Amino acid sequence: MLKTIRRLRYIILGLFAIEAIFIILVGGGYLYNWFNLQDVLTLPIILLVATMVIVLDALMVLLGLFFVQRKHSLNELTSAKIIGSDVKEAYDFGMIGLVVVDKDFQVIWTSELFVTRKINILDQNILEWQHSLEKLVDNAEDEDGDEDLAVKVDINSRNYAVKYLSDADLFIFKDISENEYLFQTNLNQSPVVGIIMIDNYTDLSVNREINNPVTAMATSAIFEYGHKFDFLVRRYRDDAFLLIGNYKSFKKVLEDKFSILDKVREMEGDQDSTLTLSAGFAYNFPDFTKLDEMAVNAIDLAMSRGGDQVVVSKYGSEHQYFGGASVASEKRNKVKVRLDERFAGGDC
Repeated sequence: MLKTIRRLRYIILGLFAIEAIFIILVGGGYLYNWFNLQDVLTLPIILLVATMVIVLDALMVLLGLFFVQRKHSLNELTSAKIIGSDVKEAYDFGMIGLVVVDKDFQVIWTSELFVTRKINILDQNILEWQHSLEKLVDNAEDEDGDEDLAVKVDINSRNYAVKYLSDADLFIFKDISENEYLFQTNLNQSPVVGIIMIDNYTDLSVNREINNPVTAMATSAIFEYGHKFDFLVRRYRDDAFLLIGNYKSFKKVLEDKFSILDKVREMEGDQDSTLTLSAGFAYNFPDFTKLDEMAVNAIDLAMSRGGDQVVVSKYGSEHQYFGGASVASEKRNKVKVRLDERFAGGDC
Protein backbone atom coordinates (compact mmCIF):
# COMPACT_ATOMS: atom_id res chain seq x y z
CA MET A 1 0.00 0.00 0.00
CA LEU A 2 2.89 2.35 0.69
CA LYS A 3 4.02 1.89 -2.89
CA THR A 4 0.54 2.86 -4.16
CA ILE A 5 0.49 5.95 -1.95
CA ARG A 6 3.90 7.02 -3.22
CA ARG A 7 2.79 6.54 -6.81
CA LEU A 8 -0.36 8.64 -6.28
CA ARG A 9 1.65 11.31 -4.52
CA TYR A 10 4.04 11.59 -7.46
CA ILE A 11 1.12 11.85 -9.90
CA ILE A 12 -0.61 14.58 -7.89
CA LEU A 13 2.62 16.51 -7.40
CA GLY A 14 3.27 16.25 -11.12
CA LEU A 15 -0.18 17.67 -11.94
CA PHE A 16 0.30 20.50 -9.46
CA ALA A 17 3.67 21.27 -11.06
CA ILE A 18 2.06 21.42 -14.52
CA GLU A 19 -0.68 23.71 -13.18
CA ALA A 20 1.89 25.97 -11.52
CA ILE A 21 3.88 26.28 -14.75
CA PHE A 22 0.68 27.00 -16.68
CA ILE A 23 -0.38 29.69 -14.19
CA ILE A 24 3.07 31.33 -14.33
CA LEU A 25 3.06 31.38 -18.11
CA VAL A 26 -0.49 32.74 -18.33
CA GLY A 27 0.19 35.27 -15.57
CA GLY A 28 3.32 36.50 -17.32
CA GLY A 29 1.52 36.69 -20.65
CA TYR A 30 -1.33 38.61 -19.04
CA LEU A 31 1.06 40.99 -17.25
CA TYR A 32 2.95 41.79 -20.45
CA ASN A 33 -0.18 41.49 -22.57
CA TRP A 34 1.16 38.78 -24.84
CA PHE A 35 -1.20 38.04 -27.70
CA ASN A 36 -3.60 40.64 -26.22
CA LEU A 37 -4.42 38.37 -23.29
CA GLN A 38 -5.66 41.32 -21.25
CA ASP A 39 -8.48 41.71 -23.75
CA VAL A 40 -9.25 37.97 -23.88
CA LEU A 41 -8.96 37.00 -20.20
CA THR A 42 -11.71 39.00 -18.61
CA LEU A 43 -12.56 38.61 -14.93
CA PRO A 44 -15.44 36.11 -15.50
CA ILE A 45 -13.22 33.89 -17.64
CA ILE A 46 -10.43 33.97 -15.06
CA LEU A 47 -12.90 33.02 -12.32
CA LEU A 48 -14.29 30.19 -14.47
CA VAL A 49 -10.83 28.78 -15.21
CA ALA A 50 -9.82 29.01 -11.56
CA THR A 51 -13.00 27.19 -10.51
CA MET A 52 -12.37 24.42 -13.06
CA VAL A 53 -8.80 23.99 -11.83
CA ILE A 54 -9.95 23.77 -8.21
CA VAL A 55 -12.62 21.22 -9.08
CA LEU A 56 -10.14 19.17 -11.13
CA ASP A 57 -7.65 19.15 -8.25
CA ALA A 58 -10.36 18.12 -5.82
CA LEU A 59 -11.43 15.26 -8.09
CA MET A 60 -7.83 14.07 -8.38
CA VAL A 61 -7.43 14.07 -4.59
CA LEU A 62 -10.74 12.24 -4.08
CA LEU A 63 -9.81 9.69 -6.74
CA GLY A 64 -6.48 9.11 -5.06
CA LEU A 65 -8.13 8.68 -1.67
CA PHE A 66 -10.57 6.20 -3.22
CA PHE A 67 -7.77 4.00 -4.55
CA VAL A 68 -5.89 4.22 -1.26
CA GLN A 69 -8.99 3.23 0.69
CA ARG A 70 -9.64 0.34 -1.67
CA LYS A 71 -6.09 -0.89 -1.27
CA HIS A 72 -6.35 -0.48 2.48
CA SER A 73 -9.59 -2.45 2.56
CA LEU A 74 -7.92 -5.34 0.74
CA ASN A 75 -5.07 -5.39 3.21
CA GLU A 76 -7.47 -5.26 6.15
CA LEU A 77 -9.28 -8.43 5.09
CA THR A 78 -9.06 -11.00 7.86
CA SER A 79 -8.24 -14.66 7.46
CA ALA A 80 -11.76 -15.50 8.61
CA LYS A 81 -13.24 -13.61 5.66
CA ILE A 82 -10.91 -15.25 3.17
CA ILE A 83 -10.71 -18.87 4.34
CA GLY A 84 -13.57 -19.12 6.82
CA SER A 85 -13.60 -19.04 10.60
CA ASP A 86 -13.23 -22.82 11.06
CA VAL A 87 -10.17 -23.04 8.84
CA LYS A 88 -8.75 -19.91 10.48
CA GLU A 89 -8.91 -21.58 13.90
CA ALA A 90 -7.09 -24.60 12.50
CA TYR A 91 -4.42 -22.34 10.98
CA ASP A 92 -4.03 -20.42 14.23
CA PHE A 93 -3.69 -23.65 16.20
CA GLY A 94 -1.11 -24.94 13.75
CA MET A 95 0.70 -21.56 13.72
CA ILE A 96 0.32 -21.18 9.95
CA GLY A 97 0.59 -17.80 8.27
CA LEU A 98 -0.50 -16.80 4.77
CA VAL A 99 1.00 -14.21 2.43
CA VAL A 100 -0.63 -13.12 -0.84
CA VAL A 101 1.54 -11.44 -3.48
CA ASP A 102 0.90 -9.78 -6.82
CA LYS A 103 2.53 -10.69 -10.14
CA ASP A 104 5.66 -8.76 -9.13
CA PHE A 105 5.82 -10.61 -5.79
CA GLN A 106 4.87 -7.49 -3.85
CA VAL A 107 3.06 -8.46 -0.66
CA ILE A 108 -0.55 -7.26 -0.81
CA TRP A 109 -1.98 -9.18 2.16
CA THR A 110 -0.81 -11.10 5.23
CA SER A 111 -2.77 -13.14 7.74
CA GLU A 112 -3.11 -12.28 11.44
CA LEU A 113 -0.10 -14.41 12.38
CA PHE A 114 2.22 -11.82 10.84
CA VAL A 115 0.35 -8.96 12.52
CA THR A 116 0.46 -10.50 16.00
CA ARG A 117 4.16 -11.29 15.60
CA LYS A 118 4.90 -7.79 14.33
CA ILE A 119 6.19 -8.97 10.94
CA ASN A 120 5.25 -6.05 8.71
CA ILE A 121 6.04 -6.94 5.11
CA LEU A 122 3.12 -5.28 3.32
CA ASP A 123 4.15 -3.71 0.01
CA GLN A 124 7.58 -5.33 0.19
CA ASN A 125 8.99 -7.70 -2.39
CA ILE A 126 8.87 -11.06 -0.66
CA LEU A 127 11.81 -12.43 -2.67
CA GLU A 128 13.98 -9.50 -1.60
CA TRP A 129 12.83 -9.94 1.99
CA GLN A 130 13.70 -13.67 2.01
CA HIS A 131 16.03 -14.56 -0.87
CA SER A 132 15.75 -18.30 -0.19
CA LEU A 133 12.11 -18.19 -1.34
CA GLU A 134 13.34 -17.75 -4.93
CA LYS A 135 13.97 -21.49 -4.90
CA LEU A 136 10.21 -22.06 -4.46
CA VAL A 137 9.38 -19.76 -7.37
CA ASP A 138 11.93 -21.44 -9.66
CA ASN A 139 10.57 -24.83 -8.65
CA ALA A 140 6.99 -23.74 -9.43
CA GLU A 141 8.03 -22.57 -12.90
CA ASP A 142 9.74 -25.88 -13.60
CA GLU A 143 7.42 -28.43 -15.20
CA ASP A 144 9.26 -31.21 -13.37
CA GLY A 145 9.32 -29.31 -10.08
CA ASP A 146 8.63 -30.93 -6.73
CA GLU A 147 5.10 -30.09 -5.59
CA ASP A 148 6.01 -30.85 -1.97
CA LEU A 149 9.11 -28.65 -1.91
CA ALA A 150 9.41 -26.49 1.20
CA VAL A 151 12.09 -24.01 2.24
CA LYS A 152 13.13 -23.25 5.81
CA VAL A 153 13.59 -19.60 6.79
CA ASP A 154 14.44 -17.85 10.02
CA ILE A 155 12.33 -14.82 11.00
CA ASN A 156 12.83 -13.03 14.30
CA SER A 157 14.58 -16.06 15.84
CA ARG A 158 11.76 -18.43 14.84
CA ASN A 159 11.91 -21.16 12.21
CA TYR A 160 9.34 -21.49 9.44
CA ALA A 161 8.77 -24.02 6.67
CA VAL A 162 7.45 -22.21 3.58
CA LYS A 163 5.51 -23.55 0.60
CA TYR A 164 4.42 -21.63 -2.49
CA LEU A 165 1.15 -22.07 -4.39
CA SER A 166 1.79 -20.34 -7.69
CA ASP A 167 -1.80 -20.61 -8.96
CA ALA A 168 -3.04 -18.64 -5.96
CA ASP A 169 0.04 -16.37 -5.61
CA LEU A 170 0.14 -17.62 -2.03
CA PHE A 171 3.03 -18.36 0.32
CA ILE A 172 2.24 -20.57 3.32
CA PHE A 173 4.41 -20.17 6.42
CA LYS A 174 4.37 -22.96 9.03
CA ASP A 175 6.03 -22.27 12.37
CA ILE A 176 8.30 -25.24 13.09
CA SER A 177 10.36 -23.68 15.86
CA GLU A 178 9.34 -26.25 18.47
CA ASN A 179 10.01 -29.14 16.11
CA GLU A 180 13.38 -27.70 15.19
CA TYR A 181 14.25 -27.23 18.87
CA LEU A 182 13.28 -30.81 19.74
CA PHE A 183 15.15 -32.14 16.71
CA GLN A 184 18.30 -30.18 17.53
CA THR A 185 18.13 -31.16 21.20
CA ASN A 186 17.70 -34.82 20.30
CA LEU A 187 20.55 -34.58 17.79
CA ASN A 188 22.91 -32.92 20.29
CA GLN A 189 22.21 -35.63 22.86
CA SER A 190 22.52 -38.53 20.42
CA PRO A 191 25.35 -40.96 21.28
CA VAL A 192 28.79 -41.07 19.69
CA VAL A 193 31.18 -44.00 20.09
CA GLY A 194 34.86 -43.72 19.32
CA ILE A 195 37.90 -46.00 19.42
CA ILE A 196 41.49 -44.73 19.53
CA MET A 197 44.42 -47.09 19.02
CA ILE A 198 48.16 -46.68 19.24
CA ASP A 199 49.22 -47.78 15.76
CA ASN A 200 52.59 -49.41 16.47
CA TYR A 201 52.10 -50.51 20.06
CA THR A 202 52.57 -54.15 18.98
CA ASP A 203 56.05 -53.41 17.69
CA LEU A 204 56.96 -51.64 20.90
CA SER A 205 55.71 -54.63 22.85
CA VAL A 206 57.84 -57.01 20.83
CA ASN A 207 60.85 -54.77 21.36
CA ARG A 208 60.07 -54.55 25.09
CA GLU A 209 59.54 -50.82 24.92
CA ILE A 210 56.18 -50.86 26.70
CA ASN A 211 57.52 -48.60 29.41
CA ASN A 212 58.75 -46.12 26.85
CA PRO A 213 57.98 -42.65 28.28
CA VAL A 214 56.49 -41.61 24.94
CA THR A 215 53.89 -44.37 25.31
CA ALA A 216 52.93 -43.07 28.73
CA MET A 217 52.73 -39.53 27.37
CA ALA A 218 50.48 -40.66 24.52
CA THR A 219 48.17 -42.47 26.93
CA SER A 220 47.92 -39.39 29.11
CA ALA A 221 47.26 -37.19 26.07
CA ILE A 222 44.37 -39.43 24.96
CA PHE A 223 42.69 -39.20 28.37
CA GLU A 224 43.19 -35.44 28.51
CA TYR A 225 41.83 -35.00 25.00
CA GLY A 226 38.71 -37.01 25.75
CA HIS A 227 37.99 -35.19 28.98
CA LYS A 228 38.58 -31.83 27.30
CA PHE A 229 35.63 -32.54 24.98
CA ASP A 230 33.44 -34.19 27.65
CA PHE A 231 33.98 -37.75 26.44
CA LEU A 232 34.12 -40.72 28.77
CA VAL A 233 37.46 -42.47 28.14
CA ARG A 234 38.23 -46.05 29.15
CA ARG A 235 41.35 -48.02 28.35
CA TYR A 236 40.12 -51.53 27.72
CA ARG A 237 43.30 -52.91 26.12
CA ASP A 238 46.95 -51.94 26.26
CA ASP A 239 46.76 -50.21 22.88
CA ALA A 240 43.05 -49.34 22.64
CA PHE A 241 40.77 -46.74 24.23
CA LEU A 242 37.00 -46.48 24.14
CA LEU A 243 35.37 -43.03 24.04
CA ILE A 244 31.68 -42.35 24.61
CA GLY A 245 30.05 -38.93 24.32
CA ASN A 246 27.24 -37.05 22.60
CA TYR A 247 27.03 -35.29 19.26
CA LYS A 248 27.18 -31.82 20.80
CA SER A 249 30.62 -32.61 22.16
CA PHE A 250 31.63 -34.43 18.99
CA LYS A 251 30.94 -31.33 16.90
CA LYS A 252 33.67 -29.57 18.90
CA VAL A 253 36.03 -32.47 18.16
CA LEU A 254 35.25 -32.12 14.45
CA GLU A 255 35.96 -28.40 14.62
CA ASP A 256 39.26 -29.24 16.36
CA LYS A 257 40.07 -31.63 13.47
CA PHE A 258 41.36 -34.28 15.86
CA SER A 259 44.46 -32.38 16.92
CA ILE A 260 45.37 -35.31 19.19
CA LEU A 261 46.96 -36.97 16.15
CA ASP A 262 49.39 -34.10 15.67
CA LYS A 263 50.08 -33.83 19.38
CA VAL A 264 51.08 -37.48 19.73
CA ARG A 265 53.02 -37.55 16.46
CA GLU A 266 55.12 -34.57 17.57
CA MET A 267 56.09 -36.12 20.89
CA GLU A 268 59.84 -36.48 21.19
CA GLY A 269 61.23 -39.99 21.29
CA ASP A 270 63.48 -42.48 19.61
CA GLN A 271 62.94 -42.45 15.87
CA ASP A 272 62.40 -46.20 15.90
CA SER A 273 59.59 -45.87 18.44
CA THR A 274 57.71 -42.85 17.14
CA LEU A 275 54.03 -43.19 18.02
CA THR A 276 51.02 -42.42 15.89
CA LEU A 277 47.31 -42.87 16.54
CA SER A 278 44.38 -44.13 14.55
CA ALA A 279 40.76 -43.52 15.48
CA GLY A 280 37.29 -44.47 14.39
CA PHE A 281 34.12 -42.63 15.43
CA ALA A 282 30.50 -43.54 14.75
CA TYR A 283 27.27 -41.58 15.21
CA ASN A 284 23.77 -40.89 13.84
CA PHE A 285 22.25 -44.13 15.17
CA PRO A 286 20.50 -44.62 18.54
CA ASP A 287 21.76 -48.14 19.30
CA PHE A 288 25.14 -48.44 21.06
CA THR A 289 25.76 -51.94 19.77
CA LYS A 290 25.41 -50.76 16.19
CA LEU A 291 27.60 -47.72 16.86
CA ASP A 292 30.26 -49.98 18.38
CA GLU A 293 30.21 -52.12 15.24
CA MET A 294 30.49 -49.01 13.05
CA ALA A 295 33.38 -47.67 15.17
CA VAL A 296 35.25 -51.00 14.90
CA ASN A 297 34.86 -50.97 11.12
CA ALA A 298 36.00 -47.33 11.04
CA ILE A 299 39.17 -47.99 13.08
CA ASP A 300 39.88 -51.09 10.99
CA LEU A 301 39.63 -48.95 7.85
CA ALA A 302 41.83 -46.22 9.32
CA MET A 303 44.59 -48.68 10.18
CA SER A 304 44.34 -50.52 6.89
CA ARG A 305 44.93 -47.18 5.16
CA GLY A 306 48.25 -46.79 6.95
CA GLY A 307 47.16 -45.42 10.32
CA ASP A 308 47.81 -41.96 11.70
CA GLN A 309 44.30 -40.88 10.73
CA VAL A 310 40.68 -40.79 11.81
CA VAL A 311 37.71 -42.30 10.02
CA VAL A 312 34.30 -40.94 10.95
CA SER A 313 31.32 -43.13 10.19
CA LYS A 314 27.90 -41.45 10.03
CA TYR A 315 25.10 -43.96 9.65
CA GLY A 316 23.67 -43.77 6.16
CA SER A 317 26.48 -41.56 4.81
CA GLU A 318 29.95 -41.88 3.31
CA HIS A 319 32.98 -42.04 5.58
CA GLN A 320 34.93 -38.90 6.42
CA TYR A 321 38.71 -38.97 6.71
CA PHE A 322 40.94 -36.79 8.84
CA GLY A 323 44.72 -36.80 9.26
CA GLY A 324 47.04 -39.20 7.50
CA ALA A 325 49.70 -36.49 7.45
CA SER A 326 52.70 -38.59 8.48
CA VAL A 327 55.55 -38.89 6.03
CA ALA A 328 56.12 -42.44 4.82
CA SER A 329 59.52 -43.81 5.76
CA GLU A 330 61.43 -47.09 5.49
CA LYS A 331 62.35 -46.73 9.13
CA ARG A 332 58.81 -46.12 10.31
CA ASN A 333 57.13 -49.03 12.04
CA LYS A 334 54.37 -50.53 9.96
CA VAL A 335 50.88 -50.48 11.36
CA LYS A 336 49.75 -53.97 12.26
CA VAL A 337 46.03 -54.54 12.59
CA ARG A 338 45.37 -56.99 15.39
CA LEU A 339 41.67 -56.87 16.22
CA ASP A 340 41.03 -59.89 18.42
CA GLU A 341 37.67 -61.63 18.51
CA ARG A 342 36.57 -59.80 21.61
CA PHE A 343 37.33 -56.39 20.05
CA ALA A 344 35.75 -57.25 16.70
CA GLY A 345 32.65 -58.46 18.49
CA GLY A 346 32.30 -55.13 20.31
CA ASP A 347 32.69 -56.75 23.75
CA CYS A 348 34.35 -54.07 25.84
